[in-house]
Amino acid sequence: MSKAVKVICGANEQEGAAGSTVKETRNNFQEVLNIPKNAEAFVGGKKVKEGHVLAEGDSLEFIKPAGDKG
Repeated sequence: MSKAVKVICGANEQEGAAGSTVKETRNNFQEVLNIPKNAEAFVGGKKVKEGHVLAEGDSLEFIKPAGDKG
């Protein structure tokens, strides 16, 4: 059984693979979850960098910075 993380962008949610970096996960789910290019990554409510490695049970959320349009 593969180890999973929750990947969220807005109202969209998918299951991703633990052991992947934020950048790899962003690339894998960019179209499916409609992740904006300027969206910032957060794990457990803390901002993380693209090289952050996701652990089993993590919740990765992509959030567009406040004040940005469309």
